[in-house]
Amino acid sequence: MSNPREVFLNARFLGEPVTGLQRWGREILRQLDAMIDEGEIDPEQWKLVLLAPPGELQIQKYQHLQLQQGGFFRSHLWEQLSLSTLANGLLVCMKT
Repeated sequence: MSNPREVFLNARFLGEPVTGLQRWGREILRQLDAMIDEGEIDPEQWKLVLLAPPGELQIQKYQHLQLQQGGFFRSHLWEQLSLSTLANGLLVCMKT
């Protein structure tokens, strides 16, 4: 059996006040976690890793999503300078 492919998700929004975009992002994460739980996403093939800057997050417990905090700075500077170094593979940014 091979190692699962890692997909890194920009989860910076977990440290922001909950408004429309943050609520949408949280719902996407909840659904992804449920899809793994229901077998729609095979955890032996895919590993979903949430990347967020250091600091306090407003996060619910996910059964299948792994959280990784790191890098320097917060907000846009974190996305520009730290995010790409933390993501060691496919990076998904859900913000527009």
